[in-house]
Order: sequence, then C-alpha cells, then structure tokens
Amino acid sequence: RETSSISSSTEEQRCGIKEMNSRHRNLRSRIRILSTASLLTLLLGFTVALYISWQSLIRNTMGELQREACTTSTLVRGTLVDASKIIDTARSRLEEALRDAPLEPKQAHDILRSVVEAFSIYNSVDSFGLLLLLNQDGKLIARSGEYPSTPIDLSDRYYYRSLRDDPSRKYSIGRLRNAATTGKMVFHLSMPVHERDGSFAGVVAVQIDELELTGTMKETLNGEQSAIRVQDPSGQTILLYPPPERAPTKDDPANMTVERLFKESPAHRDSMRIRGGAAGFPKTVYVGYERDPLFGFYSWSSVTKARMCRLFLSRNHMLISASLLAITAIGILFLGLYRQAARLENALEDANLDPMTLIGNRRSMEAETERLWRDAARSGNPISLLFIDIDHFKDFNDIHGHAVGDRALKAVARFIQLSLQRPLDLCCRWGGEEFVAILPDTRQEQAVIVAERIRERVSQMTLNVNGVLIPKITLSVGIASSERADRTTADELIRQADQAMLRAKAEGRDRTVVAAETKRNPETLTKPVGTGAVDCRNGCEATAGQAKRREQP
Repeated sequence: RETSSISSSTEEQRCGIKEMNSRHRNLRSRIRILSTASLLTLLLGFTVALYISWQSLIRNTMGELQREACTTSTLVRGTLVDASKIIDTARSRLEEALRDAPLEPKQAHDILRSVVEAFSIYNSVDSFGLLLLLNQDGKLIARSGEYPSTPIDLSDRYYYRSLRDDPSRKYSIGRLRNAATTGKMVFHLSMPVHERDGSFAGVVAVQIDELELTGTMKETLNGEQSAIRVQDPSGQTILLYPPPERAPTKDDPANMTVERLFKESPAHRDSMRIRGGAAGFPKTVYVGYERDPLFGFYSWSSVTKARMCRLFLSRNHMLISASLLAITAIGILFLGLYRQAARLENALEDANLDPMTLIGNRRSMEAETERLWRDAARSGNPISLLFIDIDHFKDFNDIHGHAVGDRALKAVARFIQLSLQRPLDLCCRWGGEEFVAILPDTRQEQAVIVAERIRERVSQMTLNVNGVLIPKITLSVGIASSERADRTTADELIRQADQAMLRAKAEGRDRTVVAAETKRNPETLTKPVGTGAVDCRNGCEATAGQAKRREQP
C-alpha cells in the first residue's frame, strides 16, 4: 500500500506539471514567466556569489590572522629565549658573588655590564634595554647603564612581586609600560636571585624595547589590516602592534575576555569571532591566536568586521556592477541552462533508481561501493558486503504470478532497508531477485548479525493475495569482508560475496555463508534463523541468548 501511495503521488505530480504547462501557452505569459525566472535566477546567483566571496574572505582572513599570531609568537619567544640567556648568566655570576660576601652596588654594576658586553659579541639583537638588579625590597641597586644608579623603588612591579611571593617560579614577565629608568615603552623578563642559603635576595631583569621588536614585526606582518597583541598568562599586555601612543591600562577588559575565550578552546592555535558588546570589544572582531608552549603567553591578531566589510566591497565592486548589468542581457540563457540542469538531474536520478522497489539499482551501488571502499582503505576500517538472493523465486513467480512476485520483491527490499539501522548502510537491487547491502565500518562477525536479522524479518513476513496467505519467503545470504588480505578491490569483495551466496544455495538455501571463513570460530559465522543475534558494530560483545533478550520488546 505504501508503494502504491508513492506511485500515485508521483503520477499526480506529473499530471500537475502537464496542466501547468498548458496554462502558459499564451506568448505574453511565456515572456513574463521567462523574464521573472531569469531575474530571480540571476539575483540568486549574485547572492550566492557574494556569500561565497564573503566566506572566502573570512577563511583567508582567519588564516592570515593565525599566521600573524604564529609569526608574532615565534618572534617574541625567540626574544625571550635570548633574554633568558642574558638573565641566567647574570644571575649565576651574581649568586656566585653572593657566596663570598654581600654584594656592593659597584660590584653588581660591573657584573651586569660585563654580561651585556659578552652577550653582544655573539648576538645582534637590538630589542634589549638595560639589565637591572633589584634587592629583596624591590629597590633598584644596579643597572648595566650608568653608575651610580638612581635609587628607584620598583617594588610595585609585577615581575618583582610575582617572584617574591612565589618562590617556586623560575621567571616572570612584566606588562608593557613606560620604563621608570629610560622612559621607553618596554616590558621585562625577570628571574630570582638567591642568597647562599637559598633565601630570596632580589630579582635580575632585562628590559625588552617594544619599538625595536615591533620594527622587526613590521617587515613580516601586514599591519595595515590587523592589530596584534601579546599577553602573558596573567592577562597583562606585553606587546601591542601597531605601537600605541601610551601604555595600556593594567586591567584591560579585552585581555580578560580573550583569556576566557582562549581557555575555553582546547586548541593552542585557532581562530574565532568575538561579537560586539563583549567586554573590551565594542565592535565585532575576527581573531586568530596562538598559545606559546614554552612561556605560556598568548599572541593574537584581530581585525574588525567593519574593516572586513570595506575590504569586501572594494574587492567585489566589479562583480556587483557586472551582475547588475547582466540581469536583463543573459536572463533567458540562464533560464535555459537551469532547465537543462533540471532535466539532467532528473535523468541521473532515474538512472540510479530501481523503478520497482524504489531503492538504488546496480549502477548506483557500484559507484557507492567504490567510494566506500576507498574511504575504508584510507581510514583502515573494515567494510562488509551482503549478497542476498530470494530462494526459489522463479518457482514462486510461476506459481503465484509476476504481479505477486513484484509485490514480494518490494516487500523484501523494504525489510532489507528496515534492517540496515545506520545512515551509511546501503542496499540496492542487483538484478532479478538479487539484492546487495554494503556495510561500512563493519567487521565480518557483525555483518553476520545483520544478515541474520534480515533473514529472520523476511521469513516472518506475510503476503495476503485475495485472502490467501503466501508461504514464507527465505533468503540465501553470502558475506565478504575487507578484513581478509586477499580482498584488495571492491570488485573482488562483490565477487566473493556472490560466491558465498551461491555456496549457501548449494548447501540447502535459507542460510548465511561467509566467504573464506577464518579458523577462529567458524560455527559462529553462520546462524540459522531464530537463534538470535546482536549487532555488535559499536564494539559490544554478547552471546546469542543475550542478543535474543535485547531484541525482545
């Protein structure tokens, strides 16, 4: 009845199309329809083209933002690594001097200056400023520049407080600020200095000049379109590009929003959109970021949506102009192409559909089997194939007639479809009374379970013809799986499943036979109808009795 309903609906649609065509025989009506269809088609194509162009711009921009964030992260990490070498050398010499006697300012100054001079022989980095030494109270006692150093209280600096309050920390990064010693925009990398007994003796830090660092970035980054920011794990800004006129505030709401969003993302490198109205972001921005695995800071590059819209319009103004001018000129051509495409699509659908059972035919299954075989080969997952044949179908047709035989074919096709419970499982009518089912990501034992489910359901099916019940229909099923090394192509898989089906018929029909059964447990690979089976394609294991209980309602 369901198949008859579908056929009636299809016939009604065809009749409706004929009636609609007959209403538009008038020439003016045809012209009006063609003009409207052409306009709508071109407008749709224009909209789709702009949408694709916009999505392409977003993808390219996101990729560029990630590249800029990665480049910035690499540059800053390299600078911090070089700075850590200077500080580590200075700390070692200072701690060695502290073992003998308390450190005098002149002695500390000489150590710092000698370290800077020794480092400059092997490195040409211009980003480093002064090398500073703070005592345990946060007072500046020596620096690598002038001597004597002007006494400055730097106890409020984060790069000092964090090391003083947490003895386990090995280093600290200070936020971007105007240096009290030079007035330049800098951030600091610092390490603790310890007394001979291991107690906290102070901090040695190096200034990193932001202008020198951003000057290097300008040579590799597109600063005209994006803004770049680097913030440490505590949320402090340590670098801004393009360079700001004044240092950022201590608690920037943008940093807090970005830090929260980045922590929610498991990837160390990604891109995202931040909607306007979030803290620190009055306008919608697109962001690409990277988390440095060594120092833990975040580098992120952003561009506003408004800037992207301006860039989008500037890149697509020719497309917009040409599309508007072409609406009238090529409208009829577009309509003709649309109709040809529709006819081709309908013909392709008819070519791949079995008209009787309304499932795929042999052509569609061969194409899908090749595609699924390639996917399985790439992923390394097994794939199984069932070759199904209705037993004694020729005699069935001779006894009950071809009309009843057609009903039986449709019913068997329906029950096969109902037994394939996963979206990727496919079935088709191979020809005559033969059907094929392809089961991706399915092992041999699991395919047996599916085959038994199909045979059991078909055997319980009843056909009523003019009040007379037709005897039950049985199936012979052959199974082949890609787990065997000798099955190297999809054609070989089909051939061996076919041979297994023929063997099932030779052994008495109404059974399932596996091609080239393995020695591990051949008795479990063929199950008679009614013994019960459970589909273990999700990795479960159960006995036949357990499977029977699970299938009970």
